Amino acid sequence: MKYRYFFFLAFLLLGSAALAYADGADPRMIVSDPICGEGCVSVEGTSFSFQSDANGGGFLTFQNVSGIDWFSLLIETGSTPFKVLADTVTCETNAFESCQVFDLEGGITAMYFSGTNPDGPFGIRNLDVFTIELNDVQGLDGGGWGAFRNFDATANVASPVPEPATLTLMVAGLGALLAKKKYLSRLDSDS
Repeated sequence: MKYRYFFFLAFLLLGSAALAYADGADPRMIVSDPICGEGCVSVEGTSFSFQSDANGGGFLTFQNVSGIDWFSLLIETGSTPFKVLADTVTCETNAFESCQVFDLEGGITAMYFSGTNPDGPFGIRNLDVFTIELNDVQGLDGGGWGAFRNFDATANVASPVPEPATLTLMVAGLGALLAKKKYLSRLDSDS
């Protein structure tokens, strides 16, 4: 009976670790920072939209001219022409430290790029150029997103879903509070 809480917390920690390291295969979303060439689109605010090409892929180049540095980037897409499951998306970045993919309510798939250091090399600084590649894992002209799929991107927003580590800490804290309450109630009943 005493070990029930221990096993529950151990199961929760293992589940969180599995979520944190789950990999998808295709489609792929890459955010990186090359040089701005021909066809570079200026982004004047912190929100912008783009779409995949006729093959469901594409290679798009943008420049942040919003006047502020971006320390996170949330990219969302809906279920049209079909739902893209988060566990099928391969998410990569060299502009940020990490990328997480989530299935949100309403058929929305979200890719959250974050993990930046204002004093370090990560993030998309004002006047930085960055690319968004939607092509498949082999880099071929097709990405599995579906033809002309719309994407909405917003910079400097919080993650739509707490990280697994945050959830684990929250549940561990609640478990500790419940254990302490039960311990104190036993002490009161024994005296």
